[in-house]
Amino acid sequence: MLVNDIAITPKARRTAFDLSHGILCAAILIALSFLVVLSNDDIQLRKDKVRLRSQLAASLGGISGPPQAQIGDIVPSFEGTSFSGKPTRVSYDKSRYLLFIMSLECDACLNEIPTWNAIAEGISRRNYSVIGVVAGARSVTVPPASFELVPVPDMSVQRAYRIVAVPAVMVVSQGGTVEWIHYGALTEDLHRDLLSVLSK
Repeated sequence: MLVNDIAITPKARRTAFDLSHGILCAAILIALSFLVVLSNDDIQLRKDKVRLRSQLAASLGGISGPPQAQIGDIVPSFEGTSFSGKPTRVSYDKSRYLLFIMSLECDACLNEIPTWNAIAEGISRRNYSVIGVVAGARSVTVPPASFELVPVPDMSVQRAYRIVAVPAVMVVSQGGTVEWIHYGALTEDLHRDLLSVLSK
């Protein structure tokens, strides 16, 4: 059976053209809608990621705050025996403390000791007790220091004080409140800032 060719009128062509444009526009609108949805999902995922990171940071620090020590934290007393064999109790009931926190296996810490010695010798011992807290002490070589070096090999003090890196310098007021803290080497500006705090 033969089918005769059908003549397409200009009106039919226009209708087909309009229909194809309508389908194309609908497809573009659908694609744009998908892009908007995907973009919103991406924004939500990023917000969730930021929220989860902040929750993780808070959980690492426990209920008392962020993972590393901050000014205003309250830290506990502790005791130990210095390398010289002297029983040492760090108690904030009546005294303020300048704590130099280090590891004997840390070259940066050992490089700071001459600076720390100068600071310790330059402040009034009536106002501050100066202690070197030695984290995870395994070395038998003890550097010369003008203050007592107290090893705390079980990491309990570092956890309680939330010390995340060494070397660190911490000033703790009477009552156990952290007044000043710095991780890393003391620059000239930081040195001046620390001396300003210690002169109060």
